Amino acid sequence: MKLLSKIALFLALFLCFEKTNAQNLPPNLFCVRNDGANNIVLNWNTPTAFCGTFIRYEIYASIGSKAGPYNLVLSVLTVGTTTTALNIANSDSVFVFMKTVQNCGGVVSSISSDTADNSKERPPFVPFEVVTSVNIGNFLKWTPSTFPEVTGYLIFSSSNNFSTPIATVNGRATDNYLDLSAKPDSGFTVYKLRALVACDTLQGALSIEPHNTMFLRNLSSNRCENTYKFRWIKYNNYAEGVKEYQVLVKKGLAATFTLDSILPASDSTYNLIVNEDSINVCVKIIAILNGGLEKSATNEVCFLSDVLPKPEKAFIQRVSVENDNSITLEYGIDTIAKYKLVEVNRATKIIDLRRIGATDITSTILPTPPTEYLVFKDINNPLPQKESYYYQFNTFDSCDREFLTGTARSILLEFDEKTLNSGTFNWNPFEIKNGKVISYDFNKYIDTTIIQSTNITLTTINSFNVSQIFDPNIDTVQKICYKVIANYRLITPTNDTLFLSSSSNRVCMTPTPKAFVPNAFNPSEIENANSFLRPNLVFARKSGPYEFLVFNRYGEKVFESNLANEFWTGTYQGVPSPMDTYIWHLKFTGIDGVEYIRKGVSTLIK
Repeated sequence: MKLLSKIALFLALFLCFEKTNAQNLPPNLFCVRNDGANNIVLNWNTPTAFCGTFIRYEIYASIGSKAGPYNLVLSVLTVGTTTTALNIANSDSVFVFMKTVQNCGGVVSSISSDTADNSKERPPFVPFEVVTSVNIGNFLKWTPSTFPEVTGYLIFSSSNNFSTPIATVNGRATDNYLDLSAKPDSGFTVYKLRALVACDTLQGALSIEPHNTMFLRNLSSNRCENTYKFRWIKYNNYAEGVKEYQVLVKKGLAATFTLDSILPASDSTYNLIVNEDSINVCVKIIAILNGGLEKSATNEVCFLSDVLPKPEKAFIQRVSVENDNSITLEYGIDTIAKYKLVEVNRATKIIDLRRIGATDITSTILPTPPTEYLVFKDINNPLPQKESYYYQFNTFDSCDREFLTGTARSILLEFDEKTLNSGTFNWNPFEIKNGKVISYDFNKYIDTTIIQSTNITLTTINSFNVSQIFDPNIDTVQKICYKVIANYRLITPTNDTLFLSSSSNRVCMTPTPKAFVPNAFNPSEIENANSFLRPNLVFARKSGPYEFLVFNRYGEKVFESNLANEFWTGTYQGVPSPMDTYIWHLKFTGIDGVEYIRKGVSTLIK
């Protein structure tokens, strides 16, 4: 316990001493000068902190050596005194320092002040750390002088050809100055610095390595190349040199600058690319200095962009074959770019794409908001029922720059007939840049009405079998058509997702009129389909010309009718005809308007 008590007491006394020492400061001795024979004048500033009751200032001097020995030569008993004279031979080698003595619960002496002397030595030049432009002026930073007699600094500028100081900065420890009179946007400024000794006319050496602000300006711009060329005055005279230059850019509503590029220290020009038109752009250059964290910035150059964005976000959106076998093309517009001309390229092979037509679309996209897409018709003799075509758009702007979209391929639907009423439909896969087929719809139509639709989700299948194209029970159908529709997802250059569809050509077939006549009939049967002889017509006109004749083996006409619903019951002139083979002759009109003639034999049995 005794040991712990001693340690606690020691710590308390130590902390008390440290606190007392921190509050008992020496005077700020800044001037020791000769003033006549045997008279050395001292100037100082009073201490900034006291720990108790002031007793005196003690002045110690050494003649001939800064290393000492020092002797107490004078005590000053008035706290507000800031100057005094020493009766010492005024050689140029008198060294002096001061202490403050106070009663702080005991007599306490402060630490020593800086040692000053009466020599005529000028303070050395003060090195700049950095000079940089800020929004409201130019900011200067330097390494404070270690010369005890320095009381401040004189700032000189090229704005008045360094003729007189533009500012006096007080305090040896001060290390910066903001020149509010500077105009960073008007040009660069060179600065020089000199230490100031207030107790006589001595001043420090003027900067031998003056520093300048950097100055940035816009040399030129090119609307068609979307570029702005900048040049800047490089940073000079930094002792360790410039490591690199960083180009910072702020666009539009951005609140802060972002790094656009890093350039070597040898560069002083930069081409800035701006793809957006009519936006506020600000640029500045930062010099990154070697050997430290210091940076120097140019002035900011701001402007409203005047460029022609490239039409690089245009895209092909759709290729679809219409019911009349024309081809519709849809062109997705880059809503930022300004267009002059769009060419359409077409070929059956992608490597053979050639221009087939051009359209001036300047007036088309002027309204606000612009159209989301343009629709074109391929009127250059396409044969989509015989060929599958690749398409591509080639866009030109007012600078005659061109941009090719991706390609898209139309769907060619073909029919491979197996029988008169069945077959297989085949088609090529639908292709489009940045698109993916989700499914195919295989549709059957009467005129423009879908009567049957099959959704095919396995997109690797590009065929469909049809076992019955026409239904013989529906004899009013004159034409059946089929087409395939590709349902796909498209990612646009602006990363929007579109769900679209594109159609193939229509494959249409007209049913072949047919006549079915029994090979045999038995009139003695109970009345049914086998008890008489009559043609069964399919896809024939009921109101069209019709003739049905029956002859016996001797060439006699035993039956004649011009009505399709009449039939022969096996009698001739009211008498049942004998069992035999009879020749028939049929003439009718199909629903396609064509006259058909059929001949055959049927057997009458009993």
